[in-house]
Amino acid sequence: MFKFLKNINSEKGKQKVFFDQVSRWYSKYERYLIPGSLLAGVITDFILFQQINLSLAFSILTFHIVLSGSIIAYRNLYDSHCFGHQRRILQYLRLFSSMILQYSFGALLSGFFVFYWFSGVFSASWPFILIIIFLMLSNDLLKRYYLRLSVQIAVYYFAVFSWSVLILPFLFRSITVWIFLLSGMLSLIIIYLYIFALKSKVAKIYQKKTTIGYLVISIFILMNGMYFLNIIPPIPLSMRDAGVYHFVERVGGEYKIMTESRSFLQNLFTGNKISLTQGQPVYVFSSVFAPARMEVDLSHHWQKYDKNLGWVSRNRVPFKMTGGREEGFRGYSFSRNITSGLYRVDVETSRGQVIGRIKFEVLIVNSSPKLDVDWK
Repeated sequence: MFKFLKNINSEKGKQKVFFDQVSRWYSKYERYLIPGSLLAGVITDFILFQQINLSLAFSILTFHIVLSGSIIAYRNLYDSHCFGHQRRILQYLRLFSSMILQYSFGALLSGFFVFYWFSGVFSASWPFILIIIFLMLSNDLLKRYYLRLSVQIAVYYFAVFSWSVLILPFLFRSITVWIFLLSGMLSLIIIYLYIFALKSKVAKIYQKKTTIGYLVISIFILMNGMYFLNIIPPIPLSMRDAGVYHFVERVGGEYKIMTESRSFLQNLFTGNKISLTQGQPVYVFSSVFAPARMEVDLSHHWQKYDKNLGWVSRNRVPFKMTGGREEGFRGYSFSRNITSGLYRVDVETSRGQVIGRIKFEVLIVNSSPKLDVDWK
């Protein structure tokens, strides 16, 4: 019996020594492992989200919402001694929980970045996109703040809100104001239930309830403010293609376009220019992706630049889009009475959210340039 107990104690001692060695190794390389985990999450998303469909992409984001929430809960439950006798597997999980959380946050934030970047114009959506970039960078640079429970829950709530804004339009095939408001309500319900489930076990939540409450409400107000100011782009719509042409015509299931014959170097160094004769109309073609069976009212908003007034609206050409085509829903508009100068055409939703934008310069010439015919 004594020999048996001695063997058990010896085995426990070896396991403790091994755990201490792993802990020292982790502490030594933590400054590389944490940002490395964040970078791994970012790279994973940028590779996967270019290759997979929307359903799988949203499933991956949902997995990371569950994973990051679970890790935050586990870390704080473990530190509050809620697991009784701490098994070694739980010790290892707690040791590497920061790395797992960084990976999951990195995957979430980069996933949101990919969706929001391709679903809007940076000049219109830059405040929201910069918030995501800031959270991605500060996830490592401000690591000591991320160890605070209130900050973890605040970042998690931002992720939950951003996730709900992505998921509900996809599920309901709609991007109306009511869907966004429903997304906000869903995010509040989720974070309330999450905090309610933890507060009886984690004393820090009760101690920090006022701070957590202020942070959650502030994020809720910020997200709603950015939405109604048209800063949040119209997920899950995204621009696939856009161009300015001399002529566009639908022929059967294809679009015939006529564009100036220009070399690659001309396009590279002279910018997006089009040469028109006096009185000739100019055409803009666009292709916008949306999930199957989603119907959205869109418009081409034509604007001309005035050095005194800035961008001046000329007209809006509305059209209805039905989603589901992988290459995007194609449409075009044209404008007459064009004079020389700078123009831009925004592809907008009925609320004025900008999906894509094309800028070009019109040059009035005496004779029409040589044209090439292409199909889209």
